[in-house]
Amino acid sequence: MNEEVRFALLFGRLVDLYRANPNATDDQKVALRTLAEITGHRSLSLRLSDGNLYVEGTPIPPDTPFGSLLVQQLTAHGIAAVVVAYGAPAIEMLHLVRAIASDPTDPASGPDAGTRVRESAAVSIALITGAGARAAAERRAVRVSDAIASGGLSFGGGPSSRERQVTGARDGTTFDDIVKRPDGPPAAPVSLSASVGGLHEVGAGPQLTAQLDAVQKEIEKALREDNLSRAFEGILAVIKEEAAASSDEAKRVYGIAVRRSLTADTLRRLVPFMLDELYTEDVLQITRRAGADGTRAMLQHLTQAQSFAERKAYLAALRTIEEGTDIVAGMLSHGEWYVVRNAADLVAELKIVDAVPLLGRVVDHEDERVRLSVALALAKIGTPETVRYLRAPLRDPDPKVRLAVARAIGGKGLGALSMVLVSAAEEEEDSEVLAECYRALGRIGTPEAITALVEAAQSGKGFLARKGAPRRRAATEGLGLAGGETARAALHELASDRDREVREAAKAALER
Repeated sequence: MNEEVRFALLFGRLVDLYRANPNATDDQKVALRTLAEITGHRSLSLRLSDGNLYVEGTPIPPDTPFGSLLVQQLTAHGIAAVVVAYGAPAIEMLHLVRAIASDPTDPASGPDAGTRVRESAAVSIALITGAGARAAAERRAVRVSDAIASGGLSFGGGPSSRERQVTGARDGTTFDDIVKRPDGPPAAPVSLSASVGGLHEVGAGPQLTAQLDAVQKEIEKALREDNLSRAFEGILAVIKEEAAASSDEAKRVYGIAVRRSLTADTLRRLVPFMLDELYTEDVLQITRRAGADGTRAMLQHLTQAQSFAERKAYLAALRTIEEGTDIVAGMLSHGEWYVVRNAADLVAELKIVDAVPLLGRVVDHEDERVRLSVALALAKIGTPETVRYLRAPLRDPDPKVRLAVARAIGGKGLGALSMVLVSAAEEEEDSEVLAECYRALGRIGTPEAITALVEAAQSGKGFLARKGAPRRRAATEGLGLAGGETARAALHELASDRDREVREAAKAALER
């Protein structure tokens, strides 16, 4: 996707975001930041002609996402062109998006889009209406016609151009040389992906090395000029060619080029592209190729994330990592509570068994949000080693933590936790947590856990029977989750119990 199409797509996406949910500021900031990557190194014009979009004269394919929305909104506002100057501030881009995204207003009831942009004091953005474009074209045509009709233009004769030139006194430079306009716009830099794509026809050897060196210099130049999208394009292209290389020698040469490109600083600057869903998969390809260094770069951005949208994007990406799990585990020792929580969530997702001792060190963290994430990570990993650390969460002062960890416990790997759960249930005063402890015993399902459930489900006498009814019902549900002959035999017996709720719970469990 070339830069012109990307500009149209990103601009349309911002308009769509603002129309769909004007208050979704996090998503708008992410999209605006990506758009600024383009406008930060060049000026652009977007024009509407005969229902088609053009960016810098490049036609935008009709099936480009959000393209039809842009055509609709520009047409509705009567706008023929949008001109964005080099380095246009983000706040001015935001005023532009708001104006285009709004519904057209009657002149009597409010200003039009162009007026709104001008009133925002924007100096880097201009809107040209369809009427204005037509009027300018007509004025130009009339002036040229009048000049031709009146003979004001000479096509031959008279003094030669050489005679009409003014020569500088010092160096002989002519005035025409000074003011001469270029024959056309400056040539756009050659696409790095195209340059790299042509290398697959070059066999491994000095020529491939030399051409990759040239590409590397272009990538370094783009990074120096803060043209991150061009650097991103080049690095990704080299990685793809490395994967497609047919010989071991070619893979080795490409691999050297990749390692030269993927410095810690470059990764740090490219990882934010991940926040744009258009780039997410490509950034993941780069960070996976970078291995542990890629994981480290993503973790650094996660710790600095300022919004939920950023945190969500980085967490989703880190869940797919293949290298650097030790770096994730090491973040459990970080001083900021939210970093520890994020690390615990990742440890849980990735089931990093080696992180269990580190989780144990923060199981009593002062922040309940950290304690909750740590407890859930231990329960999800569920190895025998986690049992010793799960005792504390089951007696946490916050009932939300106790409930969440009880719900997460299950599997025969936690069989050693059975008596801890029984003890916690006997002391538990919160009925919801109590019931979940017995259900957890059922999910563990070991003979010891089933025996504990059978004993808890047995009827007491008199006042004790009435007081213990909630425990008995919860234990009956646990037997239903445990399954097996012993549990079913106990349920058949409980199906004729004197307590109606116990009977119904037993019958429901037998029917499953």
